Amino acid sequence: MAKKLSFRKKFFSLKNIFPLCLILFAFLPVSSFAQNEVSGIVKDNSGGPLENVSVMVQGTTRGTTTDVTGKFSISASSNAKLIFSFTGYE
Repeated sequence: MAKKLSFRKKFFSLKNIFPLCLILFAFLPVSSFAQNEVSGIVKDNSGGPLENVSVMVQGTTRGTTTDVTGKFSISASSNAKLIFSFTGYE
């Protein structure tokens, strides 16, 4: 005769808890991975805006370029380093 398990033992078995934990942790915010929107204006030595400057988050493939007015906006963590690069003509 099969042993009848209580609801608590059925519900809290390992095979039921593992998927529940995965779902729970997938939706918890993790502050170390929090992204902030960083924006700014890139200017040359005379104060004029620089167009098409490449802005990259160091150690990632995330990047953007500045617009005609030198403005950029990128999502990065608070301790991330931004890398700016520009090839221009004189």
